[in-house]
Amino acid sequence: MRRSRTRSEPNADANSGSFTNKRRTYTIDGSQTLFNWTQINNLRSQRELSKAADFTLDSANDSLIVRTSAAYFNVLVAIESLNAAQTNEAAAKKQLNVFKDRFSATFRQIVFFMLPLAFLFFLLRDQIVYLVLRTGQFSRLDGRLTAAILGVFCFGVLTQGLSPLIAKSFYALQNTKTPAVIGAVSVGVNVVLAVLFIYLFSFGNLLSDFLADVFGLRSAGDFRIIALPVAVAVSSLFNTSLLLKFLSSRLGGFGYGEIASPVYKMLIASAAMAAGVYPLLYVLTAVMGEETFLAAFIQGFSAAVAGAAIYFLVAKLFRLREADAILRRLKNIF
Repeated sequence: MRRSRTRSEPNADANSGSFTNKRRTYTIDGSQTLFNWTQINNLRSQRELSKAADFTLDSANDSLIVRTSAAYFNVLVAIESLNAAQTNEAAAKKQLNVFKDRFSATFRQIVFFMLPLAFLFFLLRDQIVYLVLRTGQFSRLDGRLTAAILGVFCFGVLTQGLSPLIAKSFYALQNTKTPAVIGAVSVGVNVVLAVLFIYLFSFGNLLSDFLADVFGLRSAGDFRIIALPVAVAVSSLFNTSLLLKFLSSRLGGFGYGEIASPVYKMLIASAAMAAGVYPLLYVLTAVMGEETFLAAFIQGFSAAVAGAAIYFLVAKLFRLREADAILRRLKNIF
């Protein structure tokens, strides 16, 4: 838009007395855009971009909700998994404690019966061999050697009775490797000890002289035959000790009151039994001799009954649970 304006002004000349007109012209220019397609397209583009941003914001909000929900449910699952794991752990500990209690009870029962039997068989070895074997061509020397072998085996009676229990405990714990390896090592130890003891018993030394005095083999001459039972007894002790050591580590140890204390009390009771049986057996042998079947039977039976009574009495004084259980059984029977 353009606008013009003209203005005339009179001018008087004082000298001549005449008038003149001056014209001034003013011009104003203005423009207004009525239609611009580029700006319209830019506007539409910005509107579309705004809509896209809104969609992106909505998608981000939805994604945030989904992630928050997933994280919440994952936390719930983790909490439930933790609770289940804690429950399983508590159940496993409870089962392990039950297993340890049952093992300890069975262990004590085996020791309660086999430990005094080992002592009693050692003291009555001569009578047992006479009653079972001394007939026909079985000489007195053969009887002494056999009695010595039986006496040596008595030192391995307890360990031989405990090793199956300990090995089966490993099997119950899904562990078959440990008892197999220890058993193989024990067999190797047995072979080495057998060769070693055969060599040591072939000449006079502290060990061979000690065994000859204990078992009365001074007149037997060559008694290397007892090297094999000595090796078996020592290797059995080695095998049982290793098995018990590894099982104790696997179960986190055994309480002193569960195994050690009762075993010590049983050992004392067995020693008291031996201290009472030996004088009785000595007197009966001196009075009756040991050359007849009847004498050997009376000596063995009397010593066994007296020994069982002494052992049970001492065990009762020590308040061993196994003695109480036997007493309850006897009361129920009679």
